[in-house]
Amino acid sequence: MAPVVNVRNLYRNIINSKFMKKWIPEDPAKAASGLALLSTVTKDAVNCGYYTYQSYNNKRIPEDKRKFVAANDLSNGFYNVVIPLMLKGTIDKSNKHVFDTYFKKYFSDVAAKNIYNKIKDTNPQFTLDMIKDNLTKKSLGFAKSGLGVIFTLVVSQIICKRIITPTLATPSADYVKKVMEKYEKKNAKNFEEITDLNDKKDSSVDSENKNGSDSLVAENQSNKFDFVTNAYKPPKFMKHL
Repeated sequence: MAPVVNVRNLYRNIINSKFMKKWIPEDPAKAASGLALLSTVTKDAVNCGYYTYQSYNNKRIPEDKRKFVAANDLSNGFYNVVIPLMLKGTIDKSNKHVFDTYFKKYFSDVAAKNIYNKIKDTNPQFTLDMIKDNLTKKSLGFAKSGLGVIFTLVVSQIICKRIITPTLATPSADYVKKVMEKYEKKNAKNFEEITDLNDKKDSSVDSENKNGSDSLVAENQSNKFDFVTNAYKPPKFMKHL
C-alpha cells in the first residue's frame, strides 16, 4: 500500500524551511527581492549550461577557437550566477538605505496628513486614519517590494552582467580553456592506456587459445597412437622371435 502524503504538512514544512525563510522572508521587500534574484540566477544557470554545451559541440566554429568560445560562455554563466548571490546581503542593505533616504518620507504620517488636508474638503468620506492606514502600511509594503525588485534586477542584470562579468570572464576563459585541454589530454591518455590493456588481454587470450588448441591436437594425436598401439596385439609365436 502506497504511503499517504499529508499535503498540508508538506506545504508547512516547505514554507517553514530555512531555505524558504532565507529567500522568502516575512518582509515583503526582501521576499520580492529574493524571488527576483532566485529567478534570474536560475535562468542564467540554465543558459550557462546550454550555451557552453552548444559552443563546445558547434562544428561551425573553427576547432582551434571552439574551446575558447565554450570557456568564455562557461565563465560568463559562472559569474552571472555567483556574483549576484554573493551580493544578496549588500543588495538588501542598499535597497533599504535607498528607500529610507529617498522614498520613505512619501509614506510617513506627515505625508498622510498633507494628503488629508488636500482632499478633506472634496472627499469628506476619507478620514486621516484611513489615509494613514493605507499609506503607511499597505502602500508602504508595495513600494518597498517594487523598489526591491527593481534594485535587484538593476544590480544582477545590468551592473553584474554588463559591467563586472565581462571584466572577469575573458581573462578567466583562458584559464578555463587550459583546464579543458588538460582534462581532454588526461581522458585521451586514459583511453589509450585502457585500449592498450584490452589489446594485450585480447592477444594473451588468443595466444592461450592457440596454445590450448595445439595441445589439444597433440593430445588427440597421442590418444590415437595409444589406441592403435593397444588395439594391435601380435600373435603369440612372434613373442619368441
